[in-house]
Amino acid sequence: MEMNYDQVELLKELMRAHFCAVETALYLDTHPKDPRALADHNKCACRLEMLRKQYIQKYGALTHEDPSVYPWTYINGPWPWEIKY
Repeated sequence: MEMNYDQVELLKELMRAHFCAVETALYLDTHPKDPRALADHNKCACRLEMLRKQYIQKYGALTHEDPSVYPWTYINGPWPWEIKY
């Protein structure tokens, strides 16, 4: 299954937001009293949630844990190694 340009760009934005959320969470593990880091993390986490909802609404499930339309289409891919960035 080939992804269109908009889908690939949204997926890239999702990956950037996910990276931001993971990195800020790791920083907060060692600096839990940093209010600016927490604000940054919350901003990243909210953006990630919004982008995930947007992607799922437009293109279907990102992972097997996401809701799916009938019939089950998550297995149709493309798999991560099949995506042409």
